Amino acid sequence: MLSSRPGVNQRILIVRTDAKPKGSVMLFKGGRGGRNPFSETTGGFHLAGNFLTRSAPLFARQGFMAVIVDT
Repeated sequence: MLSSRPGVNQRILIVRTDAKPKGSVMLFKGGRGGRNPFSETTGGFHLAGNFLTRSAPLFARQGFMAVIVDT
């Protein structure tokens, strides 16, 4: 959770690289925002069908920290 102001929290999911990150990318799911870009599962997270959301692990494998911002 990212607390933006009192009483308001924004869910984020951070996908990290194993090494020191080269940089960071913030991924914002487009569209109407009706479906969450990620959900919590037993032992991890499920990334939704959106191509940008699903690309977060690819960014991490290339040395970047990917931050998915929930709708």
